[in-house]
Amino acid sequence: MATPSPRIGRDDRPVLSARPEPELAWGLLGAAGLAFAFVALTDLVLVWIPPQFGHGGWVFDTVTVVLSGMPLLLLGLILAYAAVTARRSYLALRAVSGILLLLGLIVVGLFVLYLLRVPSALGSAETNDRRLELTKGIIKAGAQAVAYVVTCLWLGIKGWIDAARM
Repeated sequence: MATPSPRIGRDDRPVLSARPEPELAWGLLGAAGLAFAFVALTDLVLVWIPPQFGHGGWVFDTVTVVLSGMPLLLLGLILAYAAVTARRSYLALRAVSGILLLLGLIVVGLFVLYLLRVPSALGSAETNDRRLELTKGIIKAGAQAVAYVVTCLWLGIKGWIDAARM
């Protein structure tokens, strides 16, 4: 009997499946999104402790910090939204959509609170340079608030409608 000659470079390891696993990928993205959202939400809630609503400067600064910290929260929620949409999970999509709608309304309320403090903040500016810096900050906060509200409400409404079609 002849023994087969060994081939040089032959690999006896089992061949792993080259098939993509989208369920696993979407699950990982969703989990990462929820982790991002949780960490961001913790940071944003801690900004409000201890509350000093009677102090106008505190409200102005706190809302500014919250608006600046929103991208990570929104990124996390969008990742979760994408994952539950791809996995066609009706209840999870309703939950994420509801959170997005609530977040959009909270941002509207925060921005109204912020706008109520703008006249006193600008009035307390002692120099033109300080007034210019405050004006830039107000414009930035306005742009952020509009972008966050539009994104949250659009995705929240879209997700709520799409969940009904699943």
